[in-house]
Amino acid sequence: MTSALYSGPASSLYGNASGGVINLTTEDGRTRPFAETRITGGSFTELFYAYPSGLYGAFNFLYVDRFHADDTNLNHNSSYAVLNLRLGDELQLGHSKISPFVVFNNIGNEHYNGLIRLNAVRRRFYEPSPDFNIYGGVAIGY
Repeated sequence: MTSALYSGPASSLYGNASGGVINLTTEDGRTRPFAETRITGGSFTELFYAYPSGLYGAFNFLYVDRFHADDTNLNHNSSYAVLNLRLGDELQLGHSKISPFVVFNNIGNEHYNGLIRLNAVRRRFYEPSPDFNIYGGVAIGY
C-alpha cells in the first residue's frame, strides 16, 4: 500500500479540498468497475467512479448556507451550491504513474462569493469566485 498527502494547490486535483487530501492506494485493484460515494465533513459530497483500466470520473457538490460577514450581523453572504466534474486516467509505466486529468468547475455557472473576509475594513467582505471554468493537467508519480 502507498500513501500520499496533498496540500495546497495539489489538493485541487481532488476537488475543493483546501485542507488537504490523504490518498491511500493499494497494489491489488478490483477486477470489475466499481462505484463509491465519499462524504466528508460539512456539506461537501463526492460521487467517484473508477474503471479497472484507470479511467475515472468524479462529481462533487458543495453547499454553503447563508452566514454573516461581520460581528454586527448586518452583512451576510448568500447561500450557494456548486457542482464540479473531474475526469482522468491513471497510466502505469513501470514504477511510474502518469495521470492526465481535466476538471470542469462550477458547472451551473453559479455566481457566489467563495471567500469572505470577516470584519473587513470598509465593508470589503466579499471575494467573488470564478464562473464556469475548465482546467487540466498531468500528475506524475514514481
